[in-house]
Amino acid sequence: MNEELFSIRMRAEHGGGHCCGAERIAPAEVVPALAAELVARALAGGAAPDTVHCSIERLPGVVPRLRLPAVQTFVVPDWPAGRSCARALLLRAGVAPPAADAALALLATGPGPGGG
Repeated sequence: MNEELFSIRMRAEHGGGHCCGAERIAPAEVVPALAAELVARALAGGAAPDTVHCSIERLPGVVPRLRLPAVQTFVVPDWPAGRSCARALLLRAGVAPPAADAALALLATGPGPGGG
């Protein structure tokens, strides 16, 4: 299947900071409905955003369709055990220890600029 695909992105800001965002990849025939859905999502949140940016970009070439890995749940007694479990899984997947530690630190403090 070589259908033409588009990336639809929305970012909303309130008070100078990011408050809502989303991205979808879809064929041309559903782009208008998805763009409207994403803008409605931005407007339906708590405080009204100061700005909503929606961009639509045609994706070049063929986007491969791959099977997602199986989802698994790991039950842990508390959040420190959860982080330890996540680190062990990243290491088992071949992620270098410094990269795994950096990823977990970003998740703990917020990966956005300013820790949000």
